[in-house]
Amino acid sequence: MLSFSALADEPTPIGEGKYMLGGRARTFFGTTAKIVANLMEDANEFCQDKFGKEAVLISSRGEEARMGVGASPTGSIEFRCGQSEEQSSTSQNLDTLMKLKTLLDSGAITQEEYDTQKKKLLGE
Repeated sequence: MLSFSALADEPTPIGEGKYMLGGRARTFFGTTAKIVANLMEDANEFCQDKFGKEAVLISSRGEEARMGVGASPTGSIEFRCGQSEEQSSTSQNLDTLMKLKTLLDSGAITQEEYDTQKKKLLGE
């Protein structure tokens, strides 16, 4: 099992609901993939504790160990808590579409109005 130490105890806010975490393996034999996986576990724990949501990975970076004394691989992630912007937008569009369907079924809007709005929401 790879042991690593985080470079920051808490995720660092980097703006617009985004956070960053970094870590370093304690041994030369660690991998950046394992560091990133461990950082995502920490990010998920943070997001669950603070917001009751899952962490969504925005980006990850890693640098394998170079030869030399004290060299070990490092990694960092950027993440947000909750749905990604794309997922949130899709969810909102589906909610709107369901509301439009209810209006159509009740006779409040015409089929033509429904079809026009549906095309806009689905990007057709």
